[in-house]
Amino acid sequence: YALVFFIVTALVAMPSIAPYPLFAITLLANFICGVVGSIMNGGMFAMTGMLPSSYTAAIMNGQAAAGLIVALV
Repeated sequence: YALVFFIVTALVAMPSIAPYPLFAITLLANFICGVVGSIMNGGMFAMTGMLPSSYTAAIMNGQAAAGLIVALV
């Protein structure tokens, strides 16, 4: 994540880049981060699936809390 966001931030700071390529790069970066996050989320649920159900509930509650915090900020 950090590398993708660093590259996009560096491109935004460059005054010579055209708006449309920058927009396309930003969309591509968001797509890549979304795919990586989904894979990580799926792996997390797969690993907690092997544990008791209280662990899965804790993961789901944590994701709900994170979504609520992001929505409020």
